[in-house]
Amino acid sequence: MRTLTASVDIHAKRALLATLVAIFCVAVFFSGCGGPARDVSTPHAALLGQWKPLSTGPAYIFFSPDTATYLPKEGGESIALRYEVVEENGDESWIKIRYIDPGDPGDEAEPFTIEFSEDWNSFYLYPAGSPERLHYAYVDDRQSP
Repeated sequence: MRTLTASVDIHAKRALLATLVAIFCVAVFFSGCGGPARDVSTPHAALLGQWKPLSTGPAYIFFSPDTATYLPKEGGESIALRYEVVEENGDESWIKIRYIDPGDPGDEAEPFTIEFSEDWNSFYLYPAGSPERLHYAYVDDRQSP
């Protein structure tokens, strides 16, 4: 009788261990461990992706290599604007970009500055001709809503 009880205990422990290992493997798989790292080799590369406002910013911003798409926090239609990089400084972690009017390429908007945090996971946007600054945090690598 004692041998039968010991055998059942060993099988129960093995089943529990197998269940715990399976749960751990599923958790690691869905957590994205080991996935590709975000490219922060230049300010322009670090800018790409989805950003959420942390201050009074009224919209999420999705940056692709040449387009910034604004999606209002409260819902509504998104607005996509083409931009160009005017200047960037990797050592000081900032970039200046300017919106381009596709209907009138000669009509260039005044550039504005984006200054990244040391870890590249947030930035302050300084709108051209305005004393305010908007604080944003990186969300993910999505470049459009």
